[in-house]
Amino acid sequence: ITAGSAIAAPAVSNTNVKFTSLLGESEVLGSSDTSWSAIAALTAPLGEKWGLQVEAGASGFDDNNGFGGAAHVFRRDPDKYLAGVFISHASIDDADITATRLGVEGELYFEKISILAAAGYQTSDDLGDSAFGGIELRVYATDDFVLSAGGSVLEDTSYGRIGAEWRIAPGSLPGVALRAEAALGEDDMSSVMGGLTVYLGEDATLKDRHRSQDPDSALFNQFQGLQAQGGAAGPQPVIQCIVQCVPLD
Repeated sequence: ITAGSAIAAPAVSNTNVKFTSLLGESEVLGSSDTSWSAIAALTAPLGEKWGLQVEAGASGFDDNNGFGGAAHVFRRDPDKYLAGVFISHASIDDADITATRLGVEGELYFEKISILAAAGYQTSDDLGDSAFGGIELRVYATDDFVLSAGGSVLEDTSYGRIGAEWRIAPGSLPGVALRAEAALGEDDMSSVMGGLTVYLGEDATLKDRHRSQDPDSALFNQFQGLQAQGGAAGPQPVIQCIVQCVPLD
């Protein structure tokens, strides 16, 4: 694990807002169509060692639209780890699917590697109650280029994904990164996506943004899990186009 200074850095470097929109092509059960998502997240410090994130967003596949929200409370040392709890709620209106998740999340930081994991319990009158879990490995080839691989399990549904993110021009375009991901799961679920990430505000490397600003989105993960579990509702695309505004103070 990377060496820290005598005084640990704060859990959240500064109050920040992130707006995320996603667009791509997904397929499940032989049905293929354009998928989209939009989400906003506010992350703020709670003292030096703790942070808070709130999320709200929407998602769509074909004619099925979903909406949801989430909240995280976490403790973090940006040189070593993140540990927290979260709650999220999402629904896909046209498919009549709603679910609430309560879980724990953790991240471990090494010099060139991050390990992210989340697990908890989902309650749903439409899908039944079940445990869920997921893990992701991120490898930083440089501080501005990361490769990722992971997977998620929800009762009898599972899917894996791989991805990459690259901040292409730190000097001339410090807030712009290219992103690509592919997902493959059961019931003929697949998704191959590409996108653009735009960060606005205080300059930082891609690795520092991942470790000192907002944690991984619980809402995106729930949208993806609900749509994979809901069958005809379709899988959630996994490419993000992010606008992040920092600081607010």
